[in-house]
Amino acid sequence: GAIFVPDIMAPLPLFNYNHGTYFPSQEKEAPSYLGYSYELIMGKLFSSSGYLVVMPDYPGYGASKNIDHPYGAYNEIAASVIDMLRAVKEFCIKQGITLSGKYFYSGWSEGAAVAMATVKTLEQDFKGEFTPTVTVVNAGPYYSSGFVHHVFDADRPLTYMNTYVWVLQSYNTLYNINKPLNYYFNEPAATLLQDGPETKISRNPQELFTKTFRENYLNGTDSTLQKAFLKNDLWDWKPASKIIFCHGDRDDYVPLFNSEKAYNAMKEKGADVTLQVFKGHTHSSGVLNFVRTAFMHFENAR
Repeated sequence: GAIFVPDIMAPLPLFNYNHGTYFPSQEKEAPSYLGYSYELIMGKLFSSSGYLVVMPDYPGYGASKNIDHPYGAYNEIAASVIDMLRAVKEFCIKQGITLSGKYFYSGWSEGAAVAMATVKTLEQDFKGEFTPTVTVVNAGPYYSSGFVHHVFDADRPLTYMNTYVWVLQSYNTLYNINKPLNYYFNEPAATLLQDGPETKISRNPQELFTKTFRENYLNGTDSTLQKAFLKNDLWDWKPASKIIFCHGDRDDYVPLFNSEKAYNAMKEKGADVTLQVFKGHTHSSGVLNFVRTAFMHFENAR
């Protein structure tokens, strides 16, 4: 990953930002390359404001580019984020950099789910280590098990179908389900997807997925796959720290119901959560509002 260190002597708050989806062909956009990536602005912006910024690559990018990225497996990715936080702590000790003890977490899209999984893991399994202060996340898929039904129920082309297919392919391998692609997909997609998720396929789920797969999943026969999606749900827990969910109400990539599900469940448990809906904004167009929101809440708590 990449670390952005401000050139100041005061104790520094740490800000962990987690990036969104990069397809395999976009591997060079991983933070550690410090090349072209629109999300690197988060490192530059927040470090210029006095934060030590930590931006992980995730498994499958940078130094680990020779392995498959466990797309959609947010808990596994979160483990790599925590590993990097520990490495950064060692780096700070060696470089004589003092941390203030305030830890902020954020991410967009895939990165929002990774940030949530990271905060959950830290609060439940590593209490006292990088204790979250405030988390601000944007447009994340926190309700994986519900997202499946959103895709299956659609009878129209879904713009981002290749992304959803990548999650399914990832789970099929990662969780040792190992069913042939022609079980999940009709031809020609079953053959084309053998070369990876970045291929031209039908975007209509009624045409893309086999009837057998859809029926088996919906009637509970595909229990291992169902458990994989449930494992990556991030809405049914009570955070100990403050979380702000941001989401555009016209997001057709990761729909708003993901944030609504997490917010409502956590609020009912008594958590300190806020849902900020960006009216009229899509998955991408609300990013500036998200950055402003994160900066304001972090500054108020630093």
